[in-house]
Amino acid sequence: MPTSVVFTIIIRIDDYYHSWGLCMDKTIIKPPPEPEAVKKALRALYEAQGGKAKYIVFAGNKLPKYLWDHWSEEMHRAGLRWQDLLRSLSKNSEKAMAWITGEASWEELVEAIISDLAAGASREKERRGARRKIRALTDFF
Repeated sequence: MPTSVVFTIIIRIDDYYHSWGLCMDKTIIKPPPEPEAVKKALRALYEAQGGKAKYIVFAGNKLPKYLWDHWSEEMHRAGLRWQDLLRSLSKNSEKAMAWITGEASWEELVEAIISDLAAGASREKERRGARRKIRALTDFF
């Protein structure tokens, strides 16, 4: 499939929109397969801590690294960095904890992260556009 072809599926359910796949500068971030080994390791660590530690999501950077390994190229094309992924995961840490404990599905977690990254990509695109306009104005004068 050519990279210029972009498909985004949007489903409307009771006035709520859910986007499966993120369109960022003609690139789609697709949900990767659920990392069962990562989930098992984080769950074991969570249980060893007595079920109280929220930082487990970032333990050993297992989950962020897994997502980065799958999404880094698309994120770079959209102007997003590793720090943006960490920020998005931090904003969605409660959902990540729910996934680790089995209270939320992998799809719910990934959808929340993708939505947050899409907002970040949109902001980055606006910043780049503003920088170009400023450069054009300074070149004009």
